[in-house]
Amino acid sequence: MPTQSIIDSGQCSVITNNSYDTRGSLTRTQLKAATPTEVLAWYYNSSDSTWNPLKTWLAHQFEMQMCGIRRMGFWDWIMSGMKDRSALWKPRSVARGPGLIEPFILGLQDSVLNDESWTISAGWRCAGSGNSPFSDTGTTYTASSTGPLDGSPAINTGDRVIRVSPKYTLSVSSDYFPVGYKIVIQSLTSGGTTQTTVYRILDTAPEAVTTPTYVDLLLKAETDNNAAAWFNAAPSSGVVRLLPPNVMDVEAYCRNRINVNTKKEVPFWVQTTRQARRVSSEYEKVRAQLLRDNGWYAKFVDLDEAERNRQDEVKYRREMVNALLFQEPISSNQTLALWKNLEQVTSINSGITVDPGTGGQLMAYRANLVGVLPQLRACGQALDYQNTALNPRTWVETYIYPLYRARKSANRPVDSIDVYTDSDTAAQAETAFIDWYKDRYGADAQIQIDAKITTGAMEEFGFYWRSFKVPTKPAGVVINFIVNEAFDDLKDALGSTYEQAGRYLWTVDFGGSVYPAMVASNHKVHTVGELSDLSKIDATFACVMENPTERVSMNSTTLTMIVECPLQSRVDYGFSQISYTP
Repeated sequence: MPTQSIIDSGQCSVITNNSYDTRGSLTRTQLKAATPTEVLAWYYNSSDSTWNPLKTWLAHQFEMQMCGIRRMGFWDWIMSGMKDRSALWKPRSVARGPGLIEPFILGLQDSVLNDESWTISAGWRCAGSGNSPFSDTGTTYTASSTGPLDGSPAINTGDRVIRVSPKYTLSVSSDYFPVGYKIVIQSLTSGGTTQTTVYRILDTAPEAVTTPTYVDLLLKAETDNNAAAWFNAAPSSGVVRLLPPNVMDVEAYCRNRINVNTKKEVPFWVQTTRQARRVSSEYEKVRAQLLRDNGWYAKFVDLDEAERNRQDEVKYRREMVNALLFQEPISSNQTLALWKNLEQVTSINSGITVDPGTGGQLMAYRANLVGVLPQLRACGQALDYQNTALNPRTWVETYIYPLYRARKSANRPVDSIDVYTDSDTAAQAETAFIDWYKDRYGADAQIQIDAKITTGAMEEFGFYWRSFKVPTKPAGVVINFIVNEAFDDLKDALGSTYEQAGRYLWTVDFGGSVYPAMVASNHKVHTVGELSDLSKIDATFACVMENPTERVSMNSTTLTMIVECPLQSRVDYGFSQISYTP
């Protein structure tokens, strides 16, 4: 059990959680050091008297803080959202063999349901008997030939057929359009006149394939305003929205609406990383003598073990940040269907002289944890601008607005959206937003600029930001451009030749729906060459009084990167600059 004396020191504090209760805005958070009671809670589950699987990882973090690790703000922020998912990573029984651990955990990923808007790709007139006050123009729809509508009920003259597809990602079904409901079609004439036309649904049918992409709707107009400028008598393009049915209490009508389970089970691939150091007893003897007798060696050559570990940890944290952001699947076999074709990891057959007799057994399959960028790219939430300019108004209204709506669907406030980037790109964003304000507000631009731009910082962790209130939609939302040396280093390392390849806008819900998840951690220290151990194997060593030894210290971490809802995050990258264009 950890004692209070170990963890009260400010230098040894470990940043583990954040206080912001929305989808993870750094600008309103308070990173805090742990109290003794909190630390004990991480290690020990008092309800069932079990030790937390994060114990080894946490202990290593304490040790590194005692070694004087320079604070790495972005690492601290990412790891503040670390969650324990060890319960999802269990061995599967294998006949006549050890338990096999799959290279992934299955987690629920949330989708955003947006079934309100559908786009029209085509429209037809209807041949047959019947009367209509409207001009029946255009190509004729033939039942069971032009499309999936089969003519029952009858397709009459004056009726219309339109083909619609969801504007946003959605599994297509005709059940979204119950017969008897009405739709409003919003469209434009060739001359630019806005049209809003209401039709009633007579029949629906989806594309006749296993996974349909469209639905054909048989419609009837319910208005005699056919001559009005806003009426579209032959719709073949536009956007469709549903209206409620017109049903009196004395009529028989009870129809279930389609419901969608927005949860899906997806694999999050786990990877085990290791940090190791070997220290020889003979090296320690020589080093001790040099430190006594050689002042130059002691001051300019030697590194104590704490400093070596500190440097190793800094490198490891940088590498892990790179992996959590960028790492790709290990191969095309890293899928639920093909993962058993991944490289097999087996137990060690034998050492130089010892064969334990348990070698060669299949223990696991090797996979890579998949970083944030590849996960978002796979879901259409990452855009490479290919060295073209990024217009902040287009970016906000086209990409940030849907992200805002997706986050809002989680029923949490989203009036502040964080964007992580480098200092140069943030400065360009500031200039571009000011140009946007000037174009939007004209003579009152300076007043608006003073009111809509604020600054902030979390200097201890190296975060600085400027916040800009969006002048259009989403109304009332503030965009925080947050800079950190991690992103400056990323861009600067590429130099001027590949500069655009280092420009990123990470509008990622770190600390909210995007976080690393720990499934296991381990720590082992072995002493190689101990006489008490060697003498049990070879009697010769029972007659030896001293023998060189090596101390091998190893830490391993098995973790994954979780993106719970891809539509709540996005990455824009590869742009030449940020500049406002009206």
